[in-house]
Amino acid sequence: MFRADPGGYEKLFNTPFLAQVPASQLTSIFSKYFADAGRCTGARLVGREGPNSGRFKFTFASGVAAAATLAIEASAPYLIAGLFLGPLTPGAGSLEDIIRDSKGLPGEKSFLFAKLAGAKIVPVAE
Repeated sequence: MFRADPGGYEKLFNTPFLAQVPASQLTSIFSKYFADAGRCTGARLVGREGPNSGRFKFTFASGVAAAATLAIEASAPYLIAGLFLGPLTPGAGSLEDIIRDSKGLPGEKSFLFAKLAGAKIVPVAE
């Protein structure tokens, strides 16, 4: 749906959702995300809210991301019954970018980036 001219909402969203969020509003939302961030390059489940809903992170070609909450119907055809898209947020380009940016933060700070290898914690940067 994240494109310049989205549509076909009735194939993805259930009738009660579309009664609350009409097609014109969805078009405005999805085309704005596309204009600001480019095409969606990935979607990752961050956490489950229930058996038919969860929190997701959408990533975009420009390197930004948006948090989302998505709920689907419990039975076929499993249409979207709820959708909340959060604001676009910058993504970290690299570990070096994160380290550099954290040095610019005011006050006292510390961090540990580690890789989990079985039961071992292997520091990557600190």
